Amino acid sequence: MIIVFASEYAYRTFYDCSFFSEERWWEEGKPSLFYGLLYIICGSFFMVLYIPIGLMFLKRDLLKLTCYKFMFQLFIVDEICLIGCSTFSGVMAIKGAVFCNYPRLSWIIGMTSISGWGSCCSMCVFMAFNRCLEIVKPRINTLLFHGYKAYIWMGLSLCYGFFIGTLNGPMFFSSKTYGWYYDPYYGTNLTGYKPYHNYTNYPHVANNFLVVILLTTLYSYFCIKVMLKFKTGGKFKITKLQKSLLLQSSILCTLNFAAAIFYIYVQYNDSPFLVIVGKFFFN
Repeated sequence: MIIVFASEYAYRTFYDCSFFSEERWWEEGKPSLFYGLLYIICGSFFMVLYIPIGLMFLKRDLLKLTCYKFMFQLFIVDEICLIGCSTFSGVMAIKGAVFCNYPRLSWIIGMTSISGWGSCCSMCVFMAFNRCLEIVKPRINTLLFHGYKAYIWMGLSLCYGFFIGTLNGPMFFSSKTYGWYYDPYYGTNLTGYKPYHNYTNYPHVANNFLVVILLTTLYSYFCIKVMLKFKTGGKFKITKLQKSLLLQSSILCTLNFAAAIFYIYVQYNDSPFLVIVGKFFFN
């Protein structure tokens, strides 16, 4: 489903809010100072903490390594996503707002956040692939990732994110459960007011499943290969730098892995607690 929000037809068809008054839409939400401040403080903490770490990746000797190029792009995209997913979520929670209180702003933030999420997911898979190959198949790794080729992978990651979020519909924050959902009218009874429409972003659903499957497969393959090499003996050795890079990339990818699992579950199961847990994994 490709939706161009600038089109008035698309707006009236998919995101019309005129059938309820503004006062009624405010009654749909549930204001929460606690969750709002929790989101804002948590998000701000990680945004500030991330800045010196991200700037370290700009060191010339580090940027020579493909893995750090990938991590720097993750830093930029994550910072943009955190503005929407933490600051915006916090303000919406405090005010008790739903999509129809700020429809255009909600659409823009949702589109940007999902595009960023898609880009981060693909970059984590590329980074895991790069780490595994460098240790298990270094010649193939050099062939695929060395030099300018790293920027091709980075460009592909951004294009993938654009496809996931911009061309296939965003997600929207709702203060009903303080989470993000495909349906802009989540939790609102529209019977007699608006015909049913399926807002599910299927590429995003597939992305979350694929991230879980691919990261599990890549790191399982890596662990098995390393154990077999050590078992058979020989000159196989992992350097201190390789161990450090593998640890850093594994931590980043594990958090993406956990967030993907939670968001798969909460889209189809009503669990406010897990919505909030998944939100913190994303942060």
